Amino acid sequence: MGRTSERGPASTDARPPGEAGPGTTAPRTVSRGRYAGMRRFETALDVPDELAPILLRMLSVQASCELVSVQQFRGWLNLAPTIEDRWTMARIIADETRHGLELCRLLGDFGEEGARAVDDVLAATTDTIPAPAFRISLDRWVDVAVFLYLIDRVGLAQNDNLSDACYAPLARAMPQMRREEQLHVGVGTRLLTQMVRAGQVDDVVEAIERWLPIAVGMFGPETSASATLAVDGGLKRWDNGDARDRYLTAVAGAVEDLGVPVRVPTARLTPPPGGPT
Repeated sequence: MGRTSERGPASTDARPPGEAGPGTTAPRTVSRGRYAGMRRFETALDVPDELAPILLRMLSVQASCELVSVQQFRGWLNLAPTIEDRWTMARIIADETRHGLELCRLLGDFGEEGARAVDDVLAATTDTIPAPAFRISLDRWVDVAVFLYLIDRVGLAQNDNLSDACYAPLARAMPQMRREEQLHVGVGTRLLTQMVRAGQVDDVVEAIERWLPIAVGMFGPETSASATLAVDGGLKRWDNGDARDRYLTAVAGAVEDLGVPVRVPTARLTPPPGGPT
């Protein structure tokens, strides 16, 4: 079942890969898919051959997005409107960096392939990353707010989708990441609420309508062989289309609570190129 390639060198961190602290244990057995009832895969060598490339790519893409978002945010450390906002941006940047570190630790479990993937992750920039959301400069404060409100909400959805992953270190990493992404979404919601109350409704509506198709595109094509295999193998809970539908439902509720005239489509938007497969 597992691969025969050498595992990567041991991390200098005392925690096992994906061990994010207290309260992050995952059940011992796979709970869904073709491997349901089997013991969860604790190392990259344990992961079935058909799932390993999917997992490696998934971790690489997510790690790149986490770290490139730091490049998008960091200018606001000195430009955010209030000292509280600057402290909040520092916290968000620290969280995203920690997420990238956690995912790179998991990649380190994949031997030489994982080491090459980490090198690629660390080399990624806003000019080279494929995902459109991370190639856009956040030049306006409203764009920062909407990024947190919509794009980090995609991250939250991805955390939920991977929370029961058959690869145990990944499942263990999800609860802490989810709490931090939830915080980021909450910051975006607070900032947009402040803007709406200050009479900036048109700016908020324009930004949400501009960013929403980009956010939807992050879920990838509705039909995908690799996503289907990830669900069947127990890596993910939902395929791309189902995950996207759940996201749109959540966004529709959030926009209604915000009280702005944005219509969130029930039909799936056509995503721009560059999302995951």
